[in-house]
Amino acid sequence: ATAESGLAQLDNGFYMELDGIADYMTTDATVTGGDFSLSYWVNANGSYTAWQRFHPVSIRPSNNTVNQSIGYLYARAALLYPSFQGYDSTDTTSSTWSARDLDFTGAGWHHIVWTFNNTNKNIYCYVDGVVQTFTNYGGTATTPFLIGRVGTLLTFSEINIGTTWIPSEYFPGLIDEIAIFDYVLTEPQALEIYDATDLDTDKCADLSSMSTPPVAWYRMGD
Repeated sequence: ATAESGLAQLDNGFYMELDGIADYMTTDATVTGGDFSLSYWVNANGSYTAWQRFHPVSIRPSNNTVNQSIGYLYARAALLYPSFQGYDSTDTTSSTWSARDLDFTGAGWHHIVWTFNNTNKNIYCYVDGVVQTFTNYGGTATTPFLIGRVGTLLTFSEINIGTTWIPSEYFPGLIDEIAIFDYVLTEPQALEIYDATDLDTDKCADLSSMSTPPVAWYRMGD
């Protein structure tokens, strides 16, 4: 992060290093039937097999479809980026969508925010404070947000770290400062968190100084 932020800062000397084999954590945090946002920092310094999902954080969908969990990264060929299986912003085309302008592999620390609006089922993704555009697997369509739904209802719960709710598709890499909000973060708020954090110099945003702080915050050792 390089810009200034209005958020206070905290010292940050610790993170979790996951081996990608059997390391994961469960939490008692859930989000069900309402708006929410997921914020976390990831450093993809591991090895990532192509055409496979990896879950630094996973929020479980009500239909138990792993592709529709929020928080996962997908390795397509040599690239690793956020993905989600849902509908495009016109609510007409169902596909697996990815922020394909990115590649997290070996790229150091990055901040990811996913937001879910429970009224219209809209899902946005921000990386390093910038909203992402999603492209489907054929690269034939792009969409500024996704729609997640099963029929007319989609609720999420059971927040896990390092894998899905089924211990598989483990994430090899570093994870830090995981936070859950019970409202939809805006792009300026996502940027504010990013700008107040520099994990290379052991500083992170003090999320308790936000006007509405997170309902769960896992600092990974700090």
